[in-house]
Amino acid sequence: MPRRSRRTASPRSGARKSLGRRSNRGAIRTAYEGVIYASKSEANYARHLDVLIGLKRIKSWEGQVRVSLVVEGVKICTMVPDFLVQHRDGSQEYIEVKGFATPVYKLKRKLFEALFPNAIYTVVPAREALAL
Repeated sequence: MPRRSRRTASPRSGARKSLGRRSNRGAIRTAYEGVIYASKSEANYARHLDVLIGLKRIKSWEGQVRVSLVVEGVKICTMVPDFLVQHRDGSQEYIEVKGFATPVYKLKRKLFEALFPNAIYTVVPAREALAL
């Protein structure tokens, strides 16, 4: 079973439920499979990843994986991509479901890409994630 976020919701398995709380950008926290996601788009993308596992297109996925961004032995910050997907060929892909790119996010992404130039990093627009 793939590891999910530490935050949990009601025990309604499989259900996607809006929790009504909004972030400062207007995203509504949403529960899926007992895990609370920051937005409906993220919860829907988690459902999509579960479908891909069922279709055997991906091996597994994890949510909210912490990546320390260290430069010359000094930890600058931590980036937390929404999903880390393990593909069947052994490769990994970091996936970020993004509705709005803040200046802090843009800086962290540039630092991540500079430190891990071979990493696969995909940004999925929130509207596309909702349509899956």
